[in-house]
Amino acid sequence: MTYLSCYGVCIGVKQAGSMTGTSVANSFKSSQITQFPYGPIEFDAAGIRLPQYNLSWQNKNGTLMIAYTATFIKSTCVQNRCFEVSITAVNDIAWKNNRNPTLNECVYNGGCVNYVPYIIGGGVAIFLISIMILFFFYRRQRRLDAFRMHWKIVRSAIKVIENKQSSVKGKGGNPDATTLSSKRRVIPAYAILETTKAEFIALKHMSHIRFGKDELNYIMDLKRINHDNLTNFIGICYNDGDKFYILHNLVERASLEDYVFDSDFKLDETFRSAFLRDILKGLSYLHKSPVGYHGLLSLSNCLIDANWVLKLTNFGSY
Repeated sequence: MTYLSCYGVCIGVKQAGSMTGTSVANSFKSSQITQFPYGPIEFDAAGIRLPQYNLSWQNKNGTLMIAYTATFIKSTCVQNRCFEVSITAVNDIAWKNNRNPTLNECVYNGGCVNYVPYIIGGGVAIFLISIMILFFFYRRQRRLDAFRMHWKIVRSAIKVIENKQSSVKGKGGNPDATTLSSKRRVIPAYAILETTKAEFIALKHMSHIRFGKDELNYIMDLKRINHDNLTNFIGICYNDGDKFYILHNLVERASLEDYVFDSDFKLDETFRSAFLRDILKGLSYLHKSPVGYHGLLSLSNCLIDANWVLKLTNFGSY
């Protein structure tokens, strides 16, 4: 190394024609020295030697085998450190025979492609397309359900029963548990559809009714209502006879009106809070549903079933 350094200084002094350090250093900028005993040496625009690297391995005999050489070549540019790299295959066959066979060929030739972004993009695209297809079929099914009118009831399927039952009250002014549990609503009539009991609103049929698309969707939304504090909407009978029927599931025990105006029944705080909670839960569900409102909220439309759960009925009918 000392010999090469001295040799380089001598060449620099010769090139610069001066012994000053600055002149010698400047003489090496963007130059090439061919007189070195180990081959030519090139310098970049900053006067820094451009190195040469070898990619090699040691074979079984301990001999160092060179596969590729990387030579840095000076390049003209406005920056001080500009250079190009030249890769030369010295012993490519030997390199291929000794490299790791488990690695893919593209690792060595630089042709590997990262498919992860394509897989993720394809998965996202398939997911979005699937959502769009499902949404399309969902909307289509809703339209078909509306026009199929599963809620329409023929008049011959409705058997109207006149109710002659009277209310049951306890004796002696204070109702006992048996009396309260056997209390029943007094309604003029109810209907039977196969095995289902229903209460109904009957209106006089004045003319032929033809529902539009919005009305059909609204009635289908009524049919889809399902909540513990709402009676089930069964359907409508129309254009079939002289009456228009709106039917809900029958709750037989009593209405809130029956208990509020029953002097024998003491509506304490426990009952009040429970009934109020049930009313609010039912209304909250209705207001968030496509139906949007009750329309006829009254004590008589707040029904109490056998489990003392209050259910709202006749909603969305007006």
